[in-house]
Amino acid sequence: MELNNEFWRYSIRFYGEEGIQQICLELQDDYALDVNIVLYCHFLGSRKLGLSSGQMADLQSLIVSWRKQVVSPLRMLRQYLKTDSEATAVHAKVKLAELAAEQYQQSMMWRYFVCNSSSIKTLESEWFVILLEDVREADKSRCRELLLELMITA
Repeated sequence: MELNNEFWRYSIRFYGEEGIQQICLELQDDYALDVNIVLYCHFLGSRKLGLSSGQMADLQSLIVSWRKQVVSPLRMLRQYLKTDSEATAVHAKVKLAELAAEQYQQSMMWRYFVCNSSSIKTLESEWFVILLEDVREADKSRCRELLLELMITA
């Protein structure tokens, strides 16, 4: 598994830009979007590429188990430990473990890109439209605003 791949480096650089982390976390916390999926779609969008609904479903099925069994529990544990001022050392280690788990998830996503790049088509709409498919209708407007903010930096 290629952990330090082009997608990972892109994500680290982009996520570190001013305001991006806040937007991504709002998308995650308020709209249940997977930040790695958001970053992946942004990465593809920066290349003028986009996933079809079927490809998104394939990608989701590839990573869902890892996300549910590893990434999400580590995130919940890190968030819990954040509230305990005496557990800062443990919190820091769990945070590193969560980052490593996300890096591994991104390596699975990178492998999907490498193996399927010939079938990933040129964008026909904004890169984030596919992300809105699973967002509740009442939340789509705000979610779209946040994704448009990310699009500006693409």
